[in-house]
Amino acid sequence: MTVHKNKINIINELDEKDKSKLLFFAEALFKQSKYERLRDEIGQRRKEIKDKNITSHKDFWQDI
Repeated sequence: MTVHKNKINIINELDEKDKSKLLFFAEALFKQSKYERLRDEIGQRRKEIKDKNITSHKDFWQDI
């Protein structure tokens, strides 16, 4: 599925009340089991960042 840039940018034009509504529905979708792998990966990445176990942009490109 491709999301057009304009559809993403329109979120910035919404007021805070409407943004919170979108966030509510996005969270509901995210809780579905089909997104479990994504949630797990995000959790893992957050833990790596918290533990400062990350690769810098410079180091990443040096390794390639």
